[in-house]
Parts: sequence; structure tokens; C-alpha cells
Amino acid sequence: MSVRDIPLAALKDQRTIDQFSCIPLVTSKYPSAVLYDYQLIDDFLHKSAIKYDADNLMRTRLIVNDDGEILAFYSLCAGTRRVFKQFRHVYSVPTIGRNTALPTIELVWFGVAAKFQNQGIGSEVLKVILRRVLKTCHNIGACLFVVDSLYVARNFYLNRGFVDIGQPHKQREDIYLGISMTEIASMISKVG
Repeated sequence: MSVRDIPLAALKDQRTIDQFSCIPLVTSKYPSAVLYDYQLIDDFLHKSAIKYDADNLMRTRLIVNDDGEILAFYSLCAGTRRVFKQFRHVYSVPTIGRNTALPTIELVWFGVAAKFQNQGIGSEVLKVILRRVLKTCHNIGACLFVVDSLYVARNFYLNRGFVDIGQPHKQREDIYLGISMTEIASMISKVG
């Protein structure tokens, strides 16, 4: 299957967006809080992504197949985050004097269409995202990539080298996870 990474603005048919859903096909094995999180992801793409894009608050990109079907989407923005002192030392993240807020690129939204979940699409899309983040970092300067991770998705990121950056999250169960640009560059050079 051939896939493309396209900007949200390149999609001409809103119905294609409306057909996207990341809510698992079998919902009985998920608690209502998890299903609510999936619904938030869908709602963002359906109702807010175009406006956020137009207002330059973040950029949403779509992963589409040859038929124009959306397999996944992700939204990136710039930011700053405070991190654990331990995180800064382990990852040799640079700081400016005593300033503990680091320039970041942030993955705010990420969803894989339900029918493509558990097929490795999320891992492949994350590789696309990491390449884009590293390229962006070279153009704007950032030392950290941060993911606003849902509780249910944290192991997906932890298993790929992300760690808790130590910043409390507005949602008790959710977590901010990060990985340094140096680590991303190392990962990409190994994969090719």
C-alpha cells in the first residue's frame, strides 16, 4: 500500500475528513474514559483542525492511501516545556542559564483510523513525524520533541524511547512525554 503525507489544506473534500474515525471497531473492551479520549481525537479532526490550521495555531497533516482515504493524521506546533532536572542530564538537553523551559516541537493530536489500528500504521506514521520534526528543528531550533500522550497510548511512546518530562498534565491520567532531537537523529540514522 502506497501512502502520502499531505497538509490538511490540500484535502479538497470535507466528506473524507468526516469519514475518519479512530474509535476502535470493538468498543466493549474499552472503558468509557478511553472511548471518550478517542472521541476527542475524532472531534478535533472533524470540527477544529481546519480552523487551527487557518489560525496558525498548529499544522495538521494527513496520511492518505492511493484512494484518498485517511489512514491517520497528526498535528504539530511549537512550544516550550519545563522538564525534570534528571531528564536534562540523562539526555544532555541544553539549557540557557537557569532557564528550565526548553524550546519544543509538540505532537498535540495523533490518530489512526480504526480499521488500520494494530497493523503497524502508527509506528510507520511516527517515523514520518520524527523525520518532519527533525527537519523542522533544523529550520527553527528546538531541542525537544514532546507528545501530549493519552494514558492509553503512553506505552506506544515509552517503547519507542520517549520518557516522562516531568511536567504535570491538565488531565490526571495523561502525560507529557519527550525525546531529544539528538535521540531522534540517532533513531533515524539507524532506520535510514
